[in-house]
Amino acid sequence: MADLEQDKQKLAEFLLSEFKLNSKLISEGLELNADEAPAYSLVRMVTKFLHHKNLNNKYWVSAETNAVKINKFKHKKKTKENKHPTTASIMKHGF
Repeated sequence: MADLEQDKQKLAEFLLSEFKLNSKLISEGLELNADEAPAYSLVRMVTKFLHHKNLNNKYWVSAETNAVKINKFKHKKKTKENKHPTTASIMKHGF
């Protein structure tokens, strides 16, 4: 993702410190040795990184043939609307 470019190095450091995975920075992202971890494990590791960065509500992780991709959600977060709104009382109460 274009807005995650600065986080490539942080992801590489996270994978090295938490999971002992060496990676190389390339223009498309990070390059990892396929023998070190299977794709489903990498998906979980990258998801964990996004969770630590509090980005898991904006991005999701998918595994493809030879890559693990970070995708951006396309929908905007919906705001909750009150199904039964209360209206102000316009009647005067006299006792």
